[in-house]
Amino acid sequence: MPAANLNYCPDVAAVLVTHNPNLQSLRAAVQAVAGQVSQLVVIDNASANFAPDWLQELDSQFDAGLHLLPQADNLGIGAGHNIGIQWAQKHGAAFVLLLDQDSQVQADMVSRLRLAYTDLTRSKVAVAGLGPRYR
Repeated sequence: MPAANLNYCPDVAAVLVTHNPNLQSLRAAVQAVAGQVSQLVVIDNASANFAPDWLQELDSQFDAGLHLLPQADNLGIGAGHNIGIQWAQKHGAAFVLLLDQDSQVQADMVSRLRLAYTDLTRSKVAVAGLGPRYR
């Protein structure tokens, strides 16, 4: 990733869970987060409208690795996140951002969360998790 992108966090992987998503909204979600993380894993819960080649079309647009892990059944968002977390840990991510198909990510969200973690740990605060504030 070019050094010019100050919002890129190389130690963060994003996990995005889908089930019959609105593809236009999903495209926007992928585009918003893919420049901020090193890996983006889409866990698709047996969508009827989601073809694997859809994600491949976006793959060439980003430096982040885009990965699709299709599920044979709708396992739900929690199980989908767990599958993605395991994948991210196996592939070396220090942090995992959990999303769903309706998530709207601002251009600096990941770097701001990463900075909040750094600030808290410097202050000797034990951090179990961080998340954005809903607006």
